[in-house]
Amino acid sequence: MRGDGGQRTEANSARLPDVIVVQQENLMALRGQPAVLEVRAQLVAEIVSESSKMDDYLYKLAEYDDQGIPEYWVVDYLGLGTIQYLDQVNGTYQVSQYRGGDRILSATFSDLVLTADQVFRGEK
Repeated sequence: MRGDGGQRTEANSARLPDVIVVQQENLMALRGQPAVLEVRAQLVAEIVSESSKMDDYLYKLAEYDDQGIPEYWVVDYLGLGTIQYLDQVNGTYQVSQYRGGDRILSATFSDLVLTADQVFRGEK
């Protein structure tokens, strides 16, 4: 999704994730306008910075979990040098960490071929 799109997290609040992946049909209603998605995203990724680490690891994690977002990625290049991949199993996130050449295994996108290094370097 391009532009300022947020993910509804509570009745009167939303987050603006660094990366959000949603079904194309859910984007059609937005028509490129800044908006808050009332449907849940398939994947949300947050890139950790010094100023956002508390939000990314605690608050956003809890909010996305509560909303049933199937996958939440915490990309932490400087701090832990990992991608924490969280996917929902039995209604709660399970954590997997990826470093270097580790291939990220996505339950939502089973055909995804992507390593932690590729994410950190912005490669395809």
